[in-house]
Amino acid sequence: MKKLFFAILIGIKGVAFAQKSDFSGNYKVNEQKVNWGPAPKFILPRYIKVEQQRNRIIITRVGLNESLVLQAPLSDTISFDGSVSKKTTANGSILSSTLRWLTDKTFEINKETIDASGRVTGKVNENWTIEDSGQTLMINRNVDSRTKYTTKAYFYRIKTDVVANFFENNNQKLQRSKQTELLYPILTAALFNDSLRKDPKELIPDWKKLEKSYIKKYGDTVAARSVLTAKQSFYSAKVNQDWNKIAEAWLEDTERFKYVEKMEDRMSLLVGINGFLYRSIFKNTTDNKLLLRAAVIAKKVIDNPNSYKNGLSQQQKDSQKANLIDTYANLLYKAGKQSEAVEWQSKSVEITNSKIEEFLSNLSKMKEGKPTW
Repeated sequence: MKKLFFAILIGIKGVAFAQKSDFSGNYKVNEQKVNWGPAPKFILPRYIKVEQQRNRIIITRVGLNESLVLQAPLSDTISFDGSVSKKTTANGSILSSTLRWLTDKTFEINKETIDASGRVTGKVNENWTIEDSGQTLMINRNVDSRTKYTTKAYFYRIKTDVVANFFENNNQKLQRSKQTELLYPILTAALFNDSLRKDPKELIPDWKKLEKSYIKKYGDTVAARSVLTAKQSFYSAKVNQDWNKIAEAWLEDTERFKYVEKMEDRMSLLVGINGFLYRSIFKNTTDNKLLLRAAVIAKKVIDNPNSYKNGLSQQQKDSQKANLIDTYANLLYKAGKQSEAVEWQSKSVEITNSKIEEFLSNLSKMKEGKPTW
C-alpha cells in the first residue's frame, strides 16, 4: 500500500511538472507595447533566447549599451529546484539568481548583485508570463538599485535564432573592418554560449582546441583573451562551479596581458583587480600555488602609483594602501606564509592607527594561526 501511495505521489509531481509551459524560443521586444516608466531606453534587451530544459532554464539576452548599440549576448543558467545560481563578474561582483514557478504559465526570477566589499548593490524582480498560445512573452520587471523603476514589456516570438544571428552579423562586419580587437567580447560570449548548450556536468569544452581554432582566424591575443574569459564564465556556472579553475583562468589572463602594469584607472585597480583578488580568490580558492600567484598581483597593485591618484588626500591614500595591504597579507596567510603575512598585516594596522577593527582582527587571527576567511 505504501509503495502504491508513493507511486501516486511521484506521478502527481511528474504531471505537475510536465504541465509547466515551455518558454523555449526566440523573442523580439515590441517597443510600442513597452511601459517604460522612468527607465532608460537601453535597460531592456531587444532580443531574448530561452532554452528550457528538464531541470533548468538558459536565458540569453541581447541588449543595448547607453548609445543604443547592440551588445554581445549574455546568458544566465537558473535551476528549477529553487537553489541559488551564481556567477562572478570581472570586477569581483557576485550575481545570484533564483527562479520560482507562480502558475503553470508564470515564473518569478529574483536577482541580487553583491559587490567586492560584500555590499548588496542591486536587486531585480522579474515576472515572466507566456501568453497567446506561446506567441507572446510578457516580462514585468522591478529594479531597486541606485534608482528604482518598473517596466512592463512584451516580446513576440520570432523564428530567427537571435544568438547565432548576432554572432554571424557582427563577425562579418568586424572582419571586414579588420578591427579584430573588437571581436574579443563577442567571441567570449560565443564560446560561453556554446559551452552551455549541454549540462556542464556532461560537457567540459576542449579549451586548447577552441583556442587553436580561434588563433587561425583572429590571432593569438584575441583568441587567448576570449578563451580565458569564457573559462571564467563557464566555471562560475552553478552546476560546475570550480573556484580554483576560475582563479587559474583569471590569473593567467591578468599575468599574460599585464593588466595591473598597464592599468591607469584607479577604480579598476581597486574594485576590479583588488576586489576580485579578495572576494573571489582569497575567499574561495584553496590551492596554495594559486594564492601565491594572486599575492604577486596584489603586491603589484600596492606598488602601482595609479592606485592612489585622482586628488586623494594623504589620509585617503593611507586608508587605500592599508586596504590593499590587507588583501596582500590575507593571500600570503592563506597560502601558508604566516610570518610574512603578520609583518604585512601589522603595516595595515599601523597605517590606519589601529582604527580599523577588521585589520586588527585579522592580525590577531594571523598571530594565533586562526583562519581569516
